[in-house]
Amino acid sequence: MPRKTQINKKRTRIIIIGSVVVILAALSFLVYRKYGDTKVSVSPSPAPTTQTTSSPGSASAQENPKDATPTPVPTTQPGGGKQSLVPNISNYNGGDPVTVNAVLGKSGAGTCTITFSRAGQSDVVRSAQAGLVVNYYGCGFSVPRSAFPAGGNWSFKVKFENSTYAGESTPMTIDIK
Repeated sequence: MPRKTQINKKRTRIIIIGSVVVILAALSFLVYRKYGDTKVSVSPSPAPTTQTTSSPGSASAQENPKDATPTPVPTTQPGGGKQSLVPNISNYNGGDPVTVNAVLGKSGAGTCTITFSRAGQSDVVRSAQAGLVVNYYGCGFSVPRSAFPAGGNWSFKVKFENSTYAGESTPMTIDIK
């Protein structure tokens, strides 16, 4: 094949790829403009405020939780307390390390604490700072397998707290390998 034909094909590929990238960026911007700045609705909730406690050692916050679940909706606590915000667990893995990511919506920065529990075993507790991930807040945990005294099914829940919001996820089960 002549060299000029190869250069033209290469140039055409580059133009097509560049065009696709520009189109995807424009679509992402339009979707963000339409859905990214939605206001959080507030409604009364009888659930009590959950306090979190720090523990020795902290996990690093993940920057990009995969397969994020819908944004949590905060509710106002009776008596002027903090608004309730239930962290949504977006993904988890019981391998080594054990990883858990939670989505907090537009909550703002704060502290997340995860507690792993299993009957007959000591709890495994870690804390991490919630951080901004694109246009929502989230927290992530990466816990070495060696932190767990035994494998098998463990229950876990994530608590979140800042100056405005506090809450706890629904307990979930993870199979620690």
